[in-house]
Amino acid sequence: MGSIEIWGPIWFYKLDTIIQFFGAIVALLIAYYTYKAYKLSSKRSHLYFSLAFALISLNLMIYSVVLPIWAIVNIGSAFIVDIISRPLLLTAGQILNFLYIFSYFMAYALLIFVYSKIERRSMIAIVTLLTLIIALYSSIIARYYPVQTFTGFNIIGLLLLSFIVYFTYNNHKQKKSRSSGLVLSAFLLISASHLLTIFVSLNGIFFVFGHIAQLIGYISLLMVTKT
Repeated sequence: MGSIEIWGPIWFYKLDTIIQFFGAIVALLIAYYTYKAYKLSSKRSHLYFSLAFALISLNLMIYSVVLPIWAIVNIGSAFIVDIISRPLLLTAGQILNFLYIFSYFMAYALLIFVYSKIERRSMIAIVTLLTLIIALYSSIIARYYPVQTFTGFNIIGLLLLSFIVYFTYNNHKQKKSRSSGLVLSAFLLISASHLLTIFVSLNGIFFVFGHIAQLIGYISLLMVTKT
């Protein structure tokens, strides 16, 4: 997570592509089921939740498609470089990084709106604009400072998720139901994925555990939204 690069162990990237693609399908199913709930209830919170996971699905799909190409360019055959110039690939990488970063942060912002019950359109517009600016800036500097961008991305993601965990914890404390417990556990796992990947520079295995925790978190949320 962060700028699209090969951060974890080289042996993991093929499996990671599968994990991220499967995660994209799971996130898309969450978006689908919550959109169905929105059509039945007309609750804006369901719509925001659906949009959030549609964005996460887009994020994971970008990652799962771009990572194999990036791996071939950087550690494998130069076949792609022979067809498409490296500057063009780098420009495409910046655009995809922008979409990647924006979709994650906007998704987390929407989830904060859901659990904090913020529905003011002016507030949503301001947060969307700020997210666009942060994503654009991050995608530009990622080319020159990839490690710092990667770390900063995960720290910001963790901070945003801390609000979601706080709201879901309070919700579970009140309801004490299986579904509220699963939701809390899911967001704790997704938070843990960001926390673990911050330490990838110490050991690549943190990246592996982080992406596995993320996938389990999404599956936990799917179990709730499907019922």
